[in-house]
Amino acid sequence: AQASFKLAYSNNSVHMALFFDEAANDGPDWARECLRHLAVQDNNSAFKAARESFLTACKTQDPSGKFAALHMMAKIHLFLGEFHDADALARKAQELLVDVPGDVVALGGYLKRTLANIKCHLLKFREAMEVVQESILIFSESGSKVGEAAALSTLAKIYLAAQRRPDALVAAKQSLVLHKE
Repeated sequence: AQASFKLAYSNNSVHMALFFDEAANDGPDWARECLRHLAVQDNNSAFKAARESFLTACKTQDPSGKFAALHMMAKIHLFLGEFHDADALARKAQELLVDVPGDVVALGGYLKRTLANIKCHLLKFREAMEVVQESILIFSESGSKVGEAAALSTLAKIYLAAQRRPDALVAAKQSLVLHKE
């Protein structure tokens, strides 16, 4: 699987950011729609699509759909800089993960990556590093180079935010090596 990157503009920053989202490749249509809305700063439409998906999943008692919608809503709040709301939604998604049928290893890894990003923005660097290390291990053991590369990229971001530039460079280089494989 190829990693998919999107160029996005945050409302909280004048800087552009390049971010990876696993839903861009493998997610349901509504999740890709959310990402398209975020890429053009149509945040209300992104959240509406995720909320509608959550409501549909609740009506049909679809644990996978509920998990995916909560995870996407957490990522939308993260993108908007609403870190406490993002954290609450990601934790709720984490609670639902046990009800999702099938192989949930990758889902857990991506959720941990989201949680690490949230912790980083809340300036809880030690917690962020612990959670992203769990994500890296999950992907490494499952053989997902795309997931591992995304998690290493998140680790580089956390190191950079924590003013650990040499460590950030090492993690970024490891991520690039995996993306090339």
